[in-house]
Amino acid sequence: MSTEIKPNDLQLLLDEDTDVDEVVLGFKKNGTFHELVTIEPPLDVCIRQH
Repeated sequence: MSTEIKPNDLQLLLDEDTDVDEVVLGFKKNGTFHELVTIEPPLDVCIRQH
C-alpha cells in the first residue's frame, strides 16, 4: 500500500497536547449512527477512498 496522500484521502494527526478526548469512527445507516471504533490521541490516521 502506498503512503502517498491523495486528494480524496483523509489524514488526521493528533498529539498528546491536543484537547481532543477521543476520535470516533463510524457510519450512518437509515438515520442511525453505528460506532466502529473509538481511539484516544496520540494518533496518526489516514482513511483512503477507493
